[in-house]
Amino acid sequence: MNFDEVNVQQLHEQTFQTIDLFQIKTIWSDCLLNDSYRVTDYSELNLHMTKQELLQLRWIDLTLPIGIYSNEKLVFLYNSYRRKLYTEKVVSIALAGHDASFLDFLLAHSQTFHYPDSFSAQMESLYDFS
Repeated sequence: MNFDEVNVQQLHEQTFQTIDLFQIKTIWSDCLLNDSYRVTDYSELNLHMTKQELLQLRWIDLTLPIGIYSNEKLVFLYNSYRRKLYTEKVVSIALAGHDASFLDFLLAHSQTFHYPDSFSAQMESLYDFS
């Protein structure tokens, strides 16, 4: 699937400055029904899972877009490139309080939002690639 061809016209659009895994998982919890979903980052990730399994995901590359589909209909889109979030329901991005373990806290807060190309630049620097 081509990410540029994703149709988001039926979804609510919200803009954010920073976002973390806790916030995304809380938004999933609030706006997704107990159903099965296909989760994709339009690159390597392509999982079929239930809402409960989705809430238990411990690592997602927040530099890539994340699309969640129900019956091949887009119901959630996180667009890291434009810093936008698209959902079926209007949800608050400024969420407070997280009921999570210390490990979850470290995993979710160890990285803040960064530009999609920064990871590649870091790897080039680390391994001295030209």
